[in-house]
Amino acid sequence: MKDLAAVARSQGVSEQELAETVKVIANQGGLGKLAVAAHALKE
Repeated sequence: MKDLAAVARSQGVSEQELAETVKVIANQGGLGKLAVAAHALKE
């Protein structure tokens, strides 16, 4: 998850955009743990 964040930041993606994107992916895939991880990353 941290690698994804690092890559996203290097591409100019904001933390907010990253968190929202991961939430959407998690919701579509039913990946509750990923959504929790994204929320933790945001804080």
